[in-house]
Amino acid sequence: MRNFSSAKNRVDFPKQMMVNPITLSFTKECAHLEKTFTRVYQEKSVALLRYAIIIALVTWSSIGFLDRYIDYNSYLKLWAIRYGIGVPIFIAGFLLSYTDFFKKNMQAIVSLCVFLAGIAVIAMIYLAHSPLRDTYYVGLILVFIFAYTLLRLKFFWASLVCWLIVAAYETTAFVIGTPSKILLINSFFFINANITGMFACYFFELSHRKNFFLTMQLEAEKEKVKAANEELESNVKERTRQLLKINEDLNIMINDFRAARDRLKKSEEKYRSIITSMEEGYYEMDLQCNFTFCNDSTLKIFGHDSHKELIGKNLRSYMSKENAEHVLKAFNNVYQNNIPEKAMNWEIKTARGEICFLEVSASRINDATGQPQGFRGIIRDITERKRMERKLLEYYENIKQTQTMTILGLAKLAEYRDKNTGEHLERMMEYTRILTTALAQHPKYRSYITDDYIEDICLSSILHDIGKVGIADDILLKPGPLTPDEYEKVKKHPLFGGDALQAIEEKVKGKSFLSLGKEICYYHHERWDGTGYPKGLKGEEIPLAARIVALVDVYDAITSDRVYKKALSHDETVRIIANERGKHFDPDIVDVFLANEKKFKQILESYRKNRKTGSGSAPGKDMAAV
Repeated sequence: MRNFSSAKNRVDFPKQMMVNPITLSFTKECAHLEKTFTRVYQEKSVALLRYAIIIALVTWSSIGFLDRYIDYNSYLKLWAIRYGIGVPIFIAGFLLSYTDFFKKNMQAIVSLCVFLAGIAVIAMIYLAHSPLRDTYYVGLILVFIFAYTLLRLKFFWASLVCWLIVAAYETTAFVIGTPSKILLINSFFFINANITGMFACYFFELSHRKNFFLTMQLEAEKEKVKAANEELESNVKERTRQLLKINEDLNIMINDFRAARDRLKKSEEKYRSIITSMEEGYYEMDLQCNFTFCNDSTLKIFGHDSHKELIGKNLRSYMSKENAEHVLKAFNNVYQNNIPEKAMNWEIKTARGEICFLEVSASRINDATGQPQGFRGIIRDITERKRMERKLLEYYENIKQTQTMTILGLAKLAEYRDKNTGEHLERMMEYTRILTTALAQHPKYRSYITDDYIEDICLSSILHDIGKVGIADDILLKPGPLTPDEYEKVKKHPLFGGDALQAIEEKVKGKSFLSLGKEICYYHHERWDGTGYPKGLKGEEIPLAARIVALVDVYDAITSDRVYKKALSHDETVRIIANERGKHFDPDIVDVFLANEKKFKQILESYRKNRKTGSGSAPGKDMAAV
């Protein structure tokens, strides 16, 4: 029952009801029930009380027709009390019963209404002058009946208010001089009516309290039974859970293999889908190095057109004996130690008879028990990079006596197709020197840009496009716009050049210009706002040397003729570069450029003047700004 929540929470409920014999309030161990009983009793009584008020109102109003016969001369005064005071009290009590305030204070409010009704009857006795006025005592008897029975008053409140009415009547009767016989008779009836009503009300309330106590006691016992059932249910659930856990473990053991097999199948399908579409080669071999699987890129690298031509072939058939021994030794280390090889260098002879250099990773394929079943890895064709490395090393060895000549040789390797290579490289060096020397005065760079740094960056600046050696002639020398695919291939030239210089740098120690050249090659096409390539670096993530050469390269490209456009003027170029401040270029470098743009203009005009007089060559098709 929702009304007994406060009692249900008690652990020990009294076995016997204990009440005050006079007030009937719960006492001792049952004292905590009093508040709950009062609330429940009043909540249940409100509906019945409203019916009682309606009956009382009808009774009270109907008796008004007798007022004219009891005292014709004073009946209007009597009606004023009956209908002007009594009826509004009943109506107010009825309406008030719908409020929370009434529900909380019902006993006091109803007692007050009963008392006022009794006083109203006494007032009519006082105002009437007819000898029959003493018959109004019957009205008080009706008030007692309603108070003790129909209005749901507790014993204490009903007794209190009814005896107060008797006292008020006795006082009024004495004041108006009621004959002693009539007073004695009326008092006799009032006293007996009150005593009878008290007995009735006493046992009514006692009966309600017993029913409430037994209900609460039953609820408490239900709670104990419920707790016992819950504990039993909990024990059963725990045992059931243990059995289910055992059963689940058995099912897991049974289904593990199936689940693993299904996961492996799905994973393999996804894995195969990914590796089939990879740009780099992917291979799988058995323990004898026979190919068991490969993607299309691997077929292309080994010079085959279909998987049937490569699957089942042994790796050694594509290598010299010396190379095969070296590679098989590396595979043996992977087999023995189960440690992947990240970058093996292979030299193979393809099915078309071409020599190819590969960078290959290898890891061991194990079965479910950890036993080796074969090898897998990634293949990257580095033939072009190897060729560049060899050519660069050859140039470096041939001209290592002069650092400047070394740099020029490397740069010419990149732009050997350009008839105007010398002019372009010389301008790049001069522009770079002007810009770097001026930037060295900036407080932010003063401690970083030394004289040696200026010399190194001037020499290294002409290496910015050496990676174009790896770009095919039909793309590099194309007179019209590039296709998206061609453009993506051209965008790889920074990586080609940077990788080549890194390989040389590892073999040639102490050359700071190679470090700068590597940075320039890799990053001179990055943009300050992060939209450049190949890494998408942003802001000061881009090395300073690359940021400087980026502006110089663009300036020279815009002011030079192209097969698809004419050179722009110096002033137009300055405006373009200024607009790219904070977008394409470092704001600090643009500011220094703008402060020294007249020096750039002097160099540009000098070269253009020499070209007109015949001392310079015609412009070629350089790709500086690609």
